[in-house]
Amino acid sequence: MHLWCYDKFNCVRWGSGRQPGAFKRVMTYSYLTTLPLLVCFSVAITVFKFREGFMELPSGHSIPRPVHLWRPNHRKWVVPLYFLFSTGWSLEIVTHLEELTFWLFLLNQGRVPREWFRSFEYTIWCLGSCFSVLGMPLLTLITKRNVESCSAWIMLVGSSASTLTTILFLYVLVRFPGFIRYVKRGGAAAEVIVRLLTFYQLNLIRVIFRFFFSIPFLILGIDGVHGRHAIILHPFGSDFLIMMGGIGCVVSSAMTLFIFFPRSIANESGYSSQDLSIHDHKKNMAAPFSPRSTADRSSIGSHLTNGESSPTVAAQNISMDTFSGPDEISELTPQDTPQNHRPATEHHHDPPFHNRHRHPGMPMPSYGRNLPVNLHPYVMNFTSPIDLPDPSELTRTI
Repeated sequence: MHLWCYDKFNCVRWGSGRQPGAFKRVMTYSYLTTLPLLVCFSVAITVFKFREGFMELPSGHSIPRPVHLWRPNHRKWVVPLYFLFSTGWSLEIVTHLEELTFWLFLLNQGRVPREWFRSFEYTIWCLGSCFSVLGMPLLTLITKRNVESCSAWIMLVGSSASTLTTILFLYVLVRFPGFIRYVKRGGAAAEVIVRLLTFYQLNLIRVIFRFFFSIPFLILGIDGVHGRHAIILHPFGSDFLIMMGGIGCVVSSAMTLFIFFPRSIANESGYSSQDLSIHDHKKNMAAPFSPRSTADRSSIGSHLTNGESSPTVAAQNISMDTFSGPDEISELTPQDTPQNHRPATEHHHDPPFHNRHRHPGMPMPSYGRNLPVNLHPYVMNFTSPIDLPDPSELTRTI
């Protein structure tokens, strides 16, 4: 439903996106393949377990029938299902690792913008993805002879990698508020700021569910590989951990869908902001829109009658109206305000009043002295971590 509302499944086409190479295709298809593989494994293994049922021990306790005692027509499907499980988990690791390395790439930008496909973060993602996609199925192939411990090894290795990437992602979350402030000062479009703020909130929640996904399976993997010295002493413990891990996997993956393919309710509803023209600005200034503004204009007129300079008086009376929000006001220092650092005789044109209604594509005015403006083109044109501009266009921009 989300992809249909996003662009009616156009995003899954082969030539979709602004990046003509294979990167977006790999990320889109690998991510959209992850959940079907995990769902097929979980549904099939559940059906087989229910059909096999329980067995009674000599002590009188009942336990689920061990896999090596299953009927042959059921047991032959176990190893193929474990391959589905390991492959789906490896693609999940590819997704998490790409997000981690991409945000580290943007957070660690210097004065000269780097290209993602030539960065060492991209190299780390490529190497980690290859190890994941090849290593997890290879692990299943090595441990398939002992079917009882095969799933334990998959859980141990997969959850270790997922837990490590999630812990490292906490560093991204710590630095992300400062990154958003940096993008604000750099003059990015309003929709970019809103999208980054939304991603930050989603990532805060998603990281919690990613821990719900990886930690329970890590405990289960250690318990299964440990052998004789069991960690989980009661069957309810293993069932509870499996359910927590499944819920965490599904919720975190759903949030990844919202981040990779972000919807814009404003665009979908046909809304677009419009600038006020100079003519509209003069018309609005001529109309008495509030008692306070009328009093301010009367005050300006009295000062002009007394012979004071109009630019200075105007700067003192309406300079605060030229700011579009409290964030821009907070960037000013006392020595940067117009009335303190401009001489009274200087003819200065204040930023137009209609900048408060500027188009999202227009740069935000910088009122401070040392505000950074060297935003990476990926940020200025940002939509999602997998939809990047054309490298040739990026080269010309840089």
